[in-house]
Amino acid sequence: MSEHSFSISKNSMPRVTAAAKARLEGTRRTQILAAAAVVFARKGFDRATVTEIARAAGLAEGSIYNYFRSKEELLVHIPRQLAQPVLATLLEQAPMPATAEEMEALLLRLAGTMVERVRTHSGFLKVFFSALPYLSPAARDTYMQLLPMYASSALERMLREGVRTGYLRVRLRRDHPRGGASVSVRRGTPAARVAGRLDKGGRPA
Repeated sequence: MSEHSFSISKNSMPRVTAAAKARLEGTRRTQILAAAAVVFARKGFDRATVTEIARAAGLAEGSIYNYFRSKEELLVHIPRQLAQPVLATLLEQAPMPATAEEMEALLLRLAGTMVERVRTHSGFLKVFFSALPYLSPAARDTYMQLLPMYASSALERMLREGVRTGYLRVRLRRDHPRGGASVSVRRGTPAARVAGRLDKGGRPA
């Protein structure tokens, strides 16, 4: 093959766009984390190995380290991966609540979804919470940074809209040294009456 023909062949090769590369990396990370969750649930954190996780993911062991630096880093990324896609999809598909009743229904759906995720992945979560106190400070810091869900921004927008339209209200907390605020449902709405019954049933008001 001549130098000229090699140059033509090389230039004709399709280039991977940044968006396509990002999608591939996201798919790989999801694939790895899903496999890690299964292996951790079956073997426990201490006994599980990166080799077993790579085998379960159908990848070479070296590929794991392209995305995660250690077994600890794998562990602390899994909880967010389990919850975020489901919650984000639910919030993206749900219309903006226009009343307290609609907000209450949405929050109940979110709670039900989380309960189902916990039930489905209870084996992994037992391993995760038993291992968490023994992780390195760096791994625990990573977990705390990952704890807020991507979906929280969508939920925040809905709460702000509820305050703007009037069925939710913000109460400033002057008793807190750093200030702050809480959101509550306006009195007289069904959601407020439900909250009142719960408070009287043993939960602090």
